[in-house]
Amino acid sequence: MSATRRVAVVTTSRADYGLLYWTLRALKDAADFELLLLTCGSHLDPARGATETAILEDGFTVDARIDTTPAADDDLAVANAVAAGTSAFAQTLHRMRPDLLLCLGDRYELLAGCTAAALLRIPIAHMHGGESSEGVIDELTRHAITKLSHLHFPAAEPYRRRILRMGEDPKAVVTAGAAGIEFARRCDFLHNEKLVKTVSIPLNRRYAMLTYHPSPVDGTAAEKAVETIFKAVDAENLDAVASYANADAGGSAINAALDRAAQSRPGRVHLSPSLGQIQYLSLMRGASVVIGNSSSGIIEAPALGVPVVNIGFRQRGRLRAPAVLDCSLEPDALRDALDHALSDDFRMRRCTGETPYGDGNTSSIVVATMRSTTLDRRFLMKRFHDGDETKG
Repeated sequence: MSATRRVAVVTTSRADYGLLYWTLRALKDAADFELLLLTCGSHLDPARGATETAILEDGFTVDARIDTTPAADDDLAVANAVAAGTSAFAQTLHRMRPDLLLCLGDRYELLAGCTAAALLRIPIAHMHGGESSEGVIDELTRHAITKLSHLHFPAAEPYRRRILRMGEDPKAVVTAGAAGIEFARRCDFLHNEKLVKTVSIPLNRRYAMLTYHPSPVDGTAAEKAVETIFKAVDAENLDAVASYANADAGGSAINAALDRAAQSRPGRVHLSPSLGQIQYLSLMRGASVVIGNSSSGIIEAPALGVPVVNIGFRQRGRLRAPAVLDCSLEPDALRDALDHALSDDFRMRRCTGETPYGDGNTSSIVVATMRSTTLDRRFLMKRFHDGDETKG
């Protein structure tokens, strides 16, 4: 292996790019690393904002583009996209021959990339493993990626212990905190004078930050789910800043319902395919409440001291900060939760910035560990570590 360690990093969407940003920056600036950046998923999909543009504007070079966009809005199309993506990743990684592949999260696109890397005997480092989100396919793909990976950076100690119970080497499981906490802590927030020029609603009124992704387990049709959420928001006389759903099966139906909701509320809803991480967090920081089922409501919003109404099963199983209220999509339950979250008492007592996801130094831990880890044949030869969950 050369003195310079070549690390290929896969980013699938606006969400994981923002979380990876400081790690990417550290790798780019380090003399002993060569960053190889691979984009796929929503980054290359005009219907979801073609967010690769933001990566290029930040000064990064994209070294390969992998088309993993499903041809339709259903499970079969996603399965076919994973199959095609695995082949495309295999060709790209075979050509690049990186020393390590780094990925974050649980997207199906990553399952394609990690499958290809494992079969090419390229070691994998995985951030945010060990978590649980029982309402979606991510629950399966995340743990599959963990077993394909050789180096692990969970966001919290309970997740580290879960990875150890899956038989991983304790020396290769390093708690790094949540990458979203680091971005929130280091974010150069936009002030209202600039923000107001980028949205179609006045920011001197109360508004909710809304992100809702497909959640088949919840059993509610997209149009009905979006309608229920907006009725609750309307009842509290809130404006809304909303962004499109991700590229999961059912996402297009949610986006169409969001379009209709925004069009029927002129001047009250700002809807964007993608807000970008800095604008997203800047608007989140000024919101009266975050509502929906995004992981940003579980991780970033509480760190910013913003109350959260988390809807349904999508995030069930993840650690909660005190600022998070869980509820169903049942209209009365949602109205009650939203009313409670907006109360002065709730904000004062529970929205203090407390979080179980670390103190915001994820990138330094990840890069230092990748630097010090010996990537030899023994590292590639994984074994199941029985009963090691209490060690290390």
